[in-house]
Amino acid sequence: MPKGGSRMRSGPDKNPNSGRSEQTARRAAAAKKAAASQSSTTTSPAAAAITTPEFNPLALPARGRTGRAPAFPLPTILRFVTVLDEKGKAARQADAGVSNEFRKRELAIWAELWKTPQAVAWEREPYRWPTIAKYCRIMTSTEAEPDASAALLSRERELRIECGLSADGLKANGWGIAPDEMAAKRATKKTSAKKAAPEYPPLRLQK
Repeated sequence: MPKGGSRMRSGPDKNPNSGRSEQTARRAAAAKKAAASQSSTTTSPAAAAITTPEFNPLALPARGRTGRAPAFPLPTILRFVTVLDEKGKAARQADAGVSNEFRKRELAIWAELWKTPQAVAWEREPYRWPTIAKYCRIMTSTEAEPDASAALLSRERELRIECGLSADGLKANGWGIAPDEMAAKRATKKTSAKKAAPEYPPLRLQK
């Protein structure tokens, strides 16, 4: 049997009231507190990188974003219509009127999307803007073409998720829409005012 050296459970028990024991306990408590604090404040690396006192990606404001939308990042595209030539043969040709209407509609969708809560997050991520613009373009296409292909409709759904415009998209991006506390307070005040209004007995007509 080997002799000498340190063994488990060898020597007298530690004195919990000694200075060294107290110092060890303080260090362990401080380390535990720091770990708990880091765990509660850390989300994902992407979220931490853009979190500020004025912006929390996990609680986008329900009121949405205010201000003008950025410039639409995609060029104008020509839209074509099918016409019959002199021989009655179908042919496609560019139509300026249809192209202008298409452009107006995709810009209108773009402006509306930049009023959503998600737009508060997009504003800090310009790399997303072409994707959002592509979603507007495909959405305009599917509106104009009720019989749009399954592939186009599928792409529209994919982009909707990627942009965070659906429940799945919010979850995938780590976003949430915070309740509108001011609206709730206004509604509560209205209800309280209604309840506080005095009720008078109906007037009786004198005979």
